[in-house]
Amino acid sequence: MSLETWQIWKARNTVEFEDKERHPMKVITKAVMEWEEYLKSQQTEQQVSISETDIADAQEQRVFEDTNTLSISVHVGQHLEGLNMGIGITAKNRLHQLSAVWLMKERSTGSPVLDNLVAIRLALCKLQERGCFSIKLQTPSLQVYKLLNCQVSCNMLLAAHIQDITDLSLMFTICSFEFQSANDSINCLSHKLSQQAMHLHFDEEFFDPQCFSRLL
Repeated sequence: MSLETWQIWKARNTVEFEDKERHPMKVITKAVMEWEEYLKSQQTEQQVSISETDIADAQEQRVFEDTNTLSISVHVGQHLEGLNMGIGITAKNRLHQLSAVWLMKERSTGSPVLDNLVAIRLALCKLQERGCFSIKLQTPSLQVYKLLNCQVSCNMLLAAHIQDITDLSLMFTICSFEFQSANDSINCLSHKLSQQAMHLHFDEEFFDPQCFSRLL
């Protein structure tokens, strides 16, 4: 029995047994008001329940992301003659343990900023190949950091590399770019590796923890 039917039935019995007159329209109006109040209370409860679920899901997602996010450090070492550059890339988990290392030698563009953008693009490609999905990438170049965080460049070549990096970053669930201070940069393993990489004949990569000790 719906609420409206019950109200009308109750009003009819009141008239018959208690001899009290009530207009049918008033009965219906009251029934509708009470029904709307009931629906509104149910809707509020449902919204609260959904909100609590969303918050719980968001918290769980944050914990999952924090646990699985890799910290990536990318450094570029310039050869004295300026012809080649060495690239050192390290990936660390949330416990600051090495999980991957790359050493590469590339032709220098002649621009430190552009060289760093090239190195970051290569790092993203390597990380994508490894199936990484959540990363925080650190760069020691303040100018590069600013360019990657929405500072528009008028240089077409820089803009093209930034667009490439942006497109690659969208392939990750999480990909953020951070600035690495000078003190952290000098003491960073990727800085040391970038110096070594300049003298390589072939690129190298390591994923076995037993191989990391000889790099430290």
